[in-house]
Formats: sequence, C-alpha cells, structure tokens
Amino acid sequence: MNYSIDDFTDDGVLKPGLFLTLIVTVSSRFLLYGPLSLLASRGGITGSNSYIDVSVLSVDSPFLMLASIPPVVILYILVARNNGSRKLIRNIWKHGRLILLVSVGCQLVLQIAQVAMVGIAGLPVLVGLIVTAYCTLYLATSGRVRDVFASFPTIKQYTEDGAG
Repeated sequence: MNYSIDDFTDDGVLKPGLFLTLIVTVSSRFLLYGPLSLLASRGGITGSNSYIDVSVLSVDSPFLMLASIPPVVILYILVARNNGSRKLIRNIWKHGRLILLVSVGCQLVLQIAQVAMVGIAGLPVLVGLIVTAYCTLYLATSGRVRDVFASFPTIKQYTEDGAG
C-alpha cells in the first residue's frame, strides 16, 4: 500500500491511525464497562449528582471480560511503544493482529452464544454484535492493520561516546 509521509513517525514507523485505535478500544469495551458504569452511576460523567441509566454498560458474562484483556494490552502497547521497548513488548506487538483477531472472534462467538441462550436480543445487544462483526472483518482484511503490526521502532544503538 502507498502511504503519505504524514502516516509515519519520525522514526519511520507507520502510525496506527485513529480508526485502528478506535477498533482496539472498542474491542476492549467489555473490560472498560465496569469503570464506566461506576463513573456514570456516581455522576462522574455528567458532573452532577443525578443518576443515569447504566444498564447498557452491564456485562453478563465474565468470559467477555476475559476476552477483552488482550485488546487492553495491545492498546497499552499502541500508546507506549518506543525504541526502548523490551523484547516481550516487541513480540506481543509482532503477533498483535493475530491476538486481536482471536480475541474479537471469541467475543463474537460469546455474544452469539449469549443471544442464542437468552433467545431475545435487544437493540444494544444487536448493535454490539454488528460492531464486533465489523471489527473482526476489519482486522482480518485491512492491509493497514497488517502493516502497522509489522512495524515497530528500531532499537537505538549507542556508540562509546554516547551519540546515537
């Protein structure tokens, strides 16, 4: 794929872009629902003491929360990756696309199983299914995702005099 010069950092690494960052954040949503619902129920989001309905932020399955842990790790690495990152971080990043695909695929299967067991799906559940299916399709087919996870800042080699 052809990218513009603005798509690269000063180190020559391809930037993930806003959409990939959004996809990773959305795929970690089941783990983030707990803190969001606590903030919303205490008036932290609205800034007042009024209570709002946070039923949309509830997660019935702990398995969905477990499937959201890998995207949170990828999200952290996405923000904190640099040329001084350790080998473990680099290995996780190198396999990040596969990790995200497996995680989002598990989320999709768990959501479908949850709908099949209950038999009735409300609008938030259906929207969640559609979003998860789109995330899976995007991660599986996007060339940008493949290219982003193939690049990582190189380790700086320092000489004896301290110059890089």
